[in-house]
Amino acid sequence: TLDMKFSSLVTLISVFSFVLAQEEWLNPSCPQICDCRMTEWVAPTPEVVTSWRKTEQCRNVKDVSIPDDAEVLNFDGSSRIKIPQLVQRMAELNNVVDLSLTSCNLSSLDSGWKSTSLLRLNLNENALTEVSESSIRGFPNLEELTIERNILKHIESSTFRNASNLKSLQLDSNLLDSLDWLNGTDGLNGLTKLFLGGNRLKYPILVNGTFSKLASLRDLVLDGMGIRRIKGGAFKGLELLETLDLDGNALQSIPSEALRFLPKLKFLNMNDNLIKQLGDKSFSEMRNLVSIELTNQPELRLVDDRSFFNLKSLERVLLFGNPMLSYIGKNAFVSCPELSLIDLHDTMIESLDKDVVDGLPSLVSIEMKGNPINCNCVMMWLKDWLVDQTARDKVVCASPPRYRLSRLVDVNDNDVTCAPTVQPTFPLRMVVPDTQQVVLNCRTFGIPQPKIVWFLSSGDIIRNQTEAQRHQMSLDGSGTLTILKPKSGDYACTAENNRGMASRKVSVQVLHSTTVKVIYTDKVEPISVFPSWEVESPEYNISLLEPQQTYK
Repeated sequence: TLDMKFSSLVTLISVFSFVLAQEEWLNPSCPQICDCRMTEWVAPTPEVVTSWRKTEQCRNVKDVSIPDDAEVLNFDGSSRIKIPQLVQRMAELNNVVDLSLTSCNLSSLDSGWKSTSLLRLNLNENALTEVSESSIRGFPNLEELTIERNILKHIESSTFRNASNLKSLQLDSNLLDSLDWLNGTDGLNGLTKLFLGGNRLKYPILVNGTFSKLASLRDLVLDGMGIRRIKGGAFKGLELLETLDLDGNALQSIPSEALRFLPKLKFLNMNDNLIKQLGDKSFSEMRNLVSIELTNQPELRLVDDRSFFNLKSLERVLLFGNPMLSYIGKNAFVSCPELSLIDLHDTMIESLDKDVVDGLPSLVSIEMKGNPINCNCVMMWLKDWLVDQTARDKVVCASPPRYRLSRLVDVNDNDVTCAPTVQPTFPLRMVVPDTQQVVLNCRTFGIPQPKIVWFLSSGDIIRNQTEAQRHQMSLDGSGTLTILKPKSGDYACTAENNRGMASRKVSVQVLHSTTVKVIYTDKVEPISVFPSWEVESPEYNISLLEPQQTYK
């Protein structure tokens, strides 16, 4: 058509014009040791703006002549460059919007820097120990500042007092041990992206109001900071936050109370933490959440009912690589109409109740590769649910013995049983102080639903809450036994139906000390360290080190 021909002509003319412009800028004043050309440039703003900029790239230079009309300067790797001369030349240029000085062996950011046109400054991989208010003041229109992999140790609250135009601040992998400076500055109220990963906090707790001055923040990255606890008001004021990265910390539970202050949150990454259990409404009905990542949790055993309750926008949940995860509650994903992916590969999941997927109209994929699947009648529904051939080939049986290494889809429905199984949702051994309650989550599979009974080493049997109270314990309807005043001994959860019986035992040793707080897993490894003393026996080998600071 005529319109298509005209459109093609316009495109051809645009390309030809760009080539001419590029060739024109390549000639006049570009130093021979540099590469000068037009490059595509993305502005450091929330709204992505792409344009073509005159770019000069010079590596490992000492003296360089910068063309007057240059817009993007890249001196990465130029450890010999003369910074005073560069500072003076920058003040004379009115078009430079982007300056990169990665790996230039900078030890300080001279207060003489000045550029009213600069929008982006990259100082990665240098030796900067501080950034002063006077040095930032020289870039009044700066929108993106990147100082990753330096040795920044401290930042004053006044440093960014005059940085109202700053949109992105990246300070990953430095030596910052405190975030107090964030709460003391009013200059970052326009910031939309903050990256602080890899800075190990001296006191690994996010306190109330830590980010209260950052009302415009959309993306917050706090990975690898050693965070152990997040107080309820730590995220107060971040009502526009959409992405939160808490990867690689030491959190033992979901900070549900703190997450309530993030109504717009879409993407949550909590991979590589120490989460032990997901329970009722762990995510506080966060209706804008699209993706939750909880992979590589070495202590996560249980995802209980209503863990992901009423998450109307949730599309994917990643739970793979959790070596102790053995149970997903049948009502774990209630009211998640958009959920399309549940990734459970490489966990200890043996069985998955059909009720888990019922009521999930958008669910397309359940990843189960690498799990010790028990191909009993509980899992037969999955044969029909798996439509994709690749997915069908991945689900391989670990039990019963006659079907070991067989594909689930090859199992004869009439040749499997519905006898009970007890999932390893509690450890085999525990060492605890006498001041700490012990919670044992017993979860079972079987058809019909098995009845749970607890046996004590004393010979007593606990079938219901009334019997539990006699022993200063509590038993709920899901099979969780809470021992209010623990005593040393064996506790066994037994599941029984008309097809058979199964049992799992835990040995609990109580240590009479008010200072000890030690929890053991199946590997019998201490989680915390306390005053120096030792206990040794054929079953336990405990070595506790010197006292460390504890946090409440």
